[in-house]
Amino acid sequence: MIDLLLEKIYMIRNGDFGTNFEAKLLLSIIGLSLCLLDYALMNKRKDYFRVFSTATIIWTISELMLHVLGIREMKDAFLFGWKIPLIIKTLLQGMAEGAFIAVFGIFIGDRIIAKEKKQKIIGLVVFSGLMIFMILRTLNQSVAFKIIGGDVASRRDIFSPVAIIFIGFWIFVDVFWYFKKATKNLKIRALNMFLIMTIYGVVWNLVEYISNTRWVEIGTLEPLNLYPAPLYLEIIILLYDGIIEIALIYVPYLIIPSLLKHIK
Repeated sequence: MIDLLLEKIYMIRNGDFGTNFEAKLLLSIIGLSLCLLDYALMNKRKDYFRVFSTATIIWTISELMLHVLGIREMKDAFLFGWKIPLIIKTLLQGMAEGAFIAVFGIFIGDRIIAKEKKQKIIGLVVFSGLMIFMILRTLNQSVAFKIIGGDVASRRDIFSPVAIIFIGFWIFVDVFWYFKKATKNLKIRALNMFLIMTIYGVVWNLVEYISNTRWVEIGTLEPLNLYPAPLYLEIIILLYDGIIEIALIYVPYLIIPSLLKHIK
């Protein structure tokens, strides 16, 4: 156990993650479509557009930092067979990996508390459809075995100092806002959003783990000495990723517009 604490822990993502950006473009379009659907259903409410734009900006900058600082190693990205530049790559990641999940979370979360039966049915249909889509698409990428220490789509040092500072900052924002600034209505919306994103993140990680496209490695890159994490540690890290790195630090995409008085 002591030895594990002295090693770096890497989150591995394989399959077409980070290389096939048609899927990210599709998720970006779906995210914007949910914004438009809510706008049409809720008397031209613009909340979701503000969540989408906030998430896109923050997550795009975050991905640029991960790349520039060498925290995440990723392959070249392609869109319809064309290699795309870093700025387009990170922008699509911002929309698909940040904005889509945040909008999905608040869209379904808001419909949990909706009074109209029609809204609840829409929420159930959208939730079921997108969860099934995610599961089937992930299973379709299944491979026979994990490439431990090999050439993969993404390898990220999950507890790098920059990552810890980044996550710690957003957790502070969550806690401060919830107890000092949030109205009762916004607290309920944020909690529901967090719940839905947690379900999405944990299920996504589980299906990717089953598909051998996500796992955890321990060791060093220079010199290359990587080996599989024990099962208990993989479970902890995958839950940490789904609950903290996805759900908890995506809630500020609602918080920031609310602090700017754009969402009430």
